[in-house]
Amino acid sequence: MTDANERFAAAGDTMADTNERFAAAGDTMADTNERVATAGATVADANERVAAAGDTVADTNERVAAAGATVADASERVAAAGAN
Repeated sequence: MTDANERFAAAGDTMADTNERFAAAGDTMADTNERVATAGATVADANERVAAAGDTVADTNERVAAAGATVADASERVAAAGAN
């Protein structure tokens, strides 16, 4: 997931843009978090990468809400996937 994020950044994209595309494809940030957890990353790592891309956690949370999920839902799904 780190390599993928670096490639997105190299292409001039941001994690926020990527999240919007996932949402447009009918995916949610919670689903994405589950995949990140499966890849061995943690929510903390993901948040650090989002911040490095110039986004904020607040911006990300707003996009998650726009996709119909809540931060609580995302946290529950991440916990179910075994991440902290």
